[in-house]
Amino acid sequence: LYEFETRAKLNDTKVEMILESVLELENVEAKVLETMAALAMEAPAYFPRLCKKALRIALSLHKKQSQPDLAHCRHHYTTNIHHPHHFL
Repeated sequence: LYEFETRAKLNDTKVEMILESVLELENVEAKVLETMAALAMEAPAYFPRLCKKALRIALSLHKKQSQPDLAHCRHHYTTNIHHPHHFL
């Protein structure tokens, strides 16, 4: 996460490779992807496509849980997409 945050803040396109390497992990947690999504959009970073991808996969992981925490999902996903113009 530290490398992802640093590269995102520097607008380094290698953040895509870091996200992909995290997605290759066997047991990636939704919380890690939620954090990466937030970091991808936290100024001065601006990676809306990566944010959207990380959130979609995190949501998918939440749905696969035996009892998904929908309140948790609603809070985090609405917070991250509060500015819809970022995703156009």
